[in-house]
Amino acid sequence: MAKNGWAAKNVDVRIESLELSGEEGKYGVVASEAKKLVDLFEKLAESDNYFRDKYVDAYYHLVYGYLMYGKEKMEPTQISRSAALITELEKRNFYASVPPAIKEKFSKLLESQPVLKAQYDQAKAKV
Repeated sequence: MAKNGWAAKNVDVRIESLELSGEEGKYGVVASEAKKLVDLFEKLAESDNYFRDKYVDAYYHLVYGYLMYGKEKMEPTQISRSAALITELEKRNFYASVPPAIKEKFSKLLESQPVLKAQYDQAKAKV
């Protein structure tokens, strides 16, 4: 993705870029770029529904990036980190008002990735 210009500032383009990088197997890029978006939207997510949804969408890519990077590089700590991130997100005050379609992405990821589901269940048990 271009480092400057209108596309670099467009949230939807940046999120789409995460999707494409994931499809190309660039999981480290997905995690690092998603982290930038998550950090950018963190405070806005509490009070603005548009940014809340973008935050959670970017957060999904952060989780996915860490998960797939961990699986690819055989680093279980990255998989554990992914599970912990999901449980942290679920604790956020605004999470109850996140649209079901966005939450569904996390559910499908957990269903399709048994190793993540196992780590998630362990993390939830600690809460």
